[in-house]
Amino acid sequence: MVRKLQSMARNPKNKDFLDQVYYAVGNIYLAQNDTMNAIYSYEKGAEESVRNGIEKGVLLLNLGRLYWEKENFVKAQKCYSEVLGLLDKERDDY
Repeated sequence: MVRKLQSMARNPKNKDFLDQVYYAVGNIYLAQNDTMNAIYSYEKGAEESVRNGIEKGVLLLNLGRLYWEKENFVKAQKCYSEVLGLLDKERDDY
């Protein structure tokens, strides 16, 4: 599944959805307890994202949570700061 998603990421037709593709890849790695590859995938999704929508916000929220758990508070703060402008304040995880 990861290979299929990475193939989708290389397809220029999917450039508007890279945040979602890399978010899905990161979630797969998390399910396999591979935190480092999950972080890499989330970082890649945030970097490649061309839209600043809710999808990028959720991706950054999860990335910030992983940084926080790793006690990398500087990177976590950067993610959380960017999330503030992307997610609705009514969300439970805001």
